[in-house]
Amino acid sequence: MEAQAVIAIMNTVLTLIGLAILGVPSLAVLSLIVFLCSFIPVLGVFISTLPVVLVALNSIGVGAAAR
Repeated sequence: MEAQAVIAIMNTVLTLIGLAILGVPSLAVLSLIVFLCSFIPVLGVFISTLPVVLVALNSIGVGAAAR
């Protein structure tokens, strides 16, 4: 469980940095979703990616969501 927590934290930090670079709003909420979904094996990645992509599509367009 400790290793999974470290991976979840690193995943969240890297996602937060990427979202900040892209200029996506709602960084705290999206990062929290990524953190929580990091504890769900395999499906967590897909579940946490969906809200991030939808917010990127809505706020800054198709180009940012595709990156």
